Amino acid sequence: MKIDLPWPPTETHPNCRKHWAIKMRAVRKYRRNCHVATMVQQHSKAQTLPRGDLQLTLTFYPKTNRKRDIDNLIAQMKSGLDGVADALKIDDSRFRKVSGTIGNQQSPGKVEVEIESL
Repeated sequence: MKIDLPWPPTETHPNCRKHWAIKMRAVRKYRRNCHVATMVQQHSKAQTLPRGDLQLTLTFYPKTNRKRDIDNLIAQMKSGLDGVADALKIDDSRFRKVSGTIGNQQSPGKVEVEIESL
């Protein structure tokens, strides 16, 4: 199953030093956006979710050509992956293995999530 998600906002970055209320609003909004994106794509493509533990492969397509740390990008996706789990009506503890790669620059940026059985 493949899902395209919007690029996460800077406020969801683990090293973001903004006020907690600003960060929390951005986290909630991004979770909701990822939830809606997952619902739309799941229904339009009639994709089914594998049973058991899941492996997630995240491919990041940044909107700028800056250097990025893959560990921080994966951490930045926490709220987005929670939105995906909400939309799929599963517990996110089923996401046993999460890995990521950085793809080519793309405008607007996006994150491609591939969900497979572990």
